[in-house]
Amino acid sequence: MNKILNKTLFLLICTFLLTTVAGFPCFVVYASEDDPEVIPKPTVNYKTITFLYPGETYDPYENLVFSDEMPSWPDASEIIWKSSNPDVIKIIKEGDTITIGDDEIYAYTTLLFAKDPGTSTITASIDKTEVTFTGTVKKISLSNTSKTICIGDSFTLKLNGYVENEGDDDSIIGYNYPEWDLEPVSDDAYDIIDYGAMYGNSDEDDSWSRQTFSGAYPGKQNIVVTLCGRQYKCSITVKKPSLRSKVIRVKKGKKANIPINNINREYAKELYWDVEDMDIAEFDENCTIIGLKKGKTKIYTEIGDFVLSAVVKVK
Repeated sequence: MNKILNKTLFLLICTFLLTTVAGFPCFVVYASEDDPEVIPKPTVNYKTITFLYPGETYDPYENLVFSDEMPSWPDASEIIWKSSNPDVIKIIKEGDTITIGDDEIYAYTTLLFAKDPGTSTITASIDKTEVTFTGTVKKISLSNTSKTICIGDSFTLKLNGYVENEGDDDSIIGYNYPEWDLEPVSDDAYDIIDYGAMYGNSDEDDSWSRQTFSGAYPGKQNIVVTLCGRQYKCSITVKKPSLRSKVIRVKKGKKANIPINNINREYAKELYWDVEDMDIAEFDENCTIIGLKKGKTKIYTEIGDFVLSAVVKVK
């Protein structure tokens, strides 16, 4: 027992002389033959770091935990980082730049960049010690990449995989919101999507992950969702409406419907029709033609730049 106490006392005296007299920083591993104590090696706060969306970045140094018993903590620049799957999570070294969407980001420190969905093991080499944790990148996609609809039809597009980060868990990385927009068309053309309908559900709790829109005019256009510099597109085709018959026959005092293809039935009731000779025919509030007297007249309606026309014959 005396031998053990003498060894411990000797170590304490040596440490005091080295640190106070000689000025050398020193960390002692207090040990005895019966109760050895060693310096705890670095650990991590979280065994798994989850990136909610590709395109996010994270400072991995924040996930390291160093013991207060260490004489000094290593500087971030002294740590060597590796990713087992750089196609999923790429290491961006301090001083490098990375392009995210239209923005170029300068890395003031080493960053983890979430490239694509998947899992990668992240390793930090600190002197001769290695610390690892897992990085996971969630998948983001649109519920549809193409859709064909009729004028007046409504359609809900969802951003699958998107969840809003509540911010109460530091192991979950994702602080961006998706931006929904329409890809521009030529200056003299109409947006084929009803923009108002697209943002009509903004009061809903999940409005960031889903939007409802409707076909307004015939043509093609892309809906673009931008999240963390990544763009997700859905190509929308709105069918061109047509009349099933160019001649509509109706008896005097009777009514007749306008037979239109590729248009929502309720939307068709809201169309405004012009009648060249309103003594021969007219429309009621349900967009139904009424024969007034014998004869024929031309009717037409405009949907953007698109015109539908027919001849009404009243017997």
